[in-house]
Amino acid sequence: MLQSTPQSLRLRRELRRAVQGSADLRYLHRLHCVLMVASGTPCRTVAETFGASTRSVERWMNSFVQEGIAALQDGRRCGRRSRLADDAMRALRAEFQGEPGPADSIASWNGSRLAEYIAERYRVQLGIRQCQRLLRQLRGA
Repeated sequence: MLQSTPQSLRLRRELRRAVQGSADLRYLHRLHCVLMVASGTPCRTVAETFGASTRSVERWMNSFVQEGIAALQDGRRCGRRSRLADDAMRALRAEFQGEPGPADSIASWNGSRLAEYIAERYRVQLGIRQCQRLLRQLRGA
């Protein structure tokens, strides 16, 4: 297992971001976790290794046992689509990944400040709470 060095933490954030951004990678991630549990690794150990919750690993395993491999694929996602278009979101990520961000380090930003920035730059009104969640994503948490 990787030790908690600044470099390993950065690598984990990058991997987590990649998995979250692709349905295929999420599917492979679930397959790998289920394979490890099926091979005898406890759910808690698998969850800690891959940065997932123990409950998620247990759910994936139960779904696999009950419904087979197809149960591990992404289902239809519910919820409202973001008001921030995909291309605007990519541009925003690019701005913040090239730290320092548009003004300074992303660590100094808060939901209110990001909401104002998005409204001015992209002409989209987002709530402060939504911008707080977005900041967490941008920081790779």
